[in-house]
Amino acid sequence: MRLLLDKGATAQSKNEALEGKTLLQAAAYDGYPAVVEALADRGADVNARDKDGATALWWTAGVGRREAASCLDRKRRGRQCQSQRRDHALRTRAI
Repeated sequence: MRLLLDKGATAQSKNEALEGKTLLQAAAYDGYPAVVEALADRGADVNARDKDGATALWWTAGVGRREAASCLDRKRRGRQCQSQRRDHALRTRAI
């Protein structure tokens, strides 16, 4: 994804194959916080609305993607996302 952005793809793209969602909304919905962060860092509007008026944060909340939701919330406030890593006991900790 970063390669595509480096080669000129736009972080603001919307696609009918994504049912009118932006790339950021699709990444958030699917639970990919690293992609959410990369798209936001490249200028994707974290407050953009899809054809039904929903934002990426709305999509993450609706499907329980906590890490992506946290990343979106931090980006909305101008902060960096906190990556999470699970230890051997599957506990999550910030890195």
